[in-house]
Amino acid sequence: MRPRSPLAILCTTIFLFAVLPGCGKSPPPAPVVMVTKVDGSSVPLSDLEEICKDVVYNKAKILKHAREGDAAKAAEARAYFKAFSADLKAFAEKDRDACMGKFDTPANVAKYQ
Repeated sequence: MRPRSPLAILCTTIFLFAVLPGCGKSPPPAPVVMVTKVDGSSVPLSDLEEICKDVVYNKAKILKHAREGDAAKAAEARAYFKAFSADLKAFAEKDRDACMGKFDTPANVAKYQ
């Protein structure tokens, strides 16, 4: 076996120092965005977004079942809609409006019908 040249040793050393410190490490988690509720508490934005999605989903289901003439399913969707709308009122108005503006679009409503 022939001896390694100083250039090969240098390149190997640089490569190891460049690669090894990052091996096995995952990137740091993204910071959690918080929103404020009316009572002053803070919750993750994802909680508000899930409620907004539920409101839009049930709004679409009310329209769908009413159009189809299924009063029982429309009433059930309306009850869920009212419950999620009440949950939505617990959030600050600007956060609530921004979130609903993001999800309450004709495309999203149509997706659930």
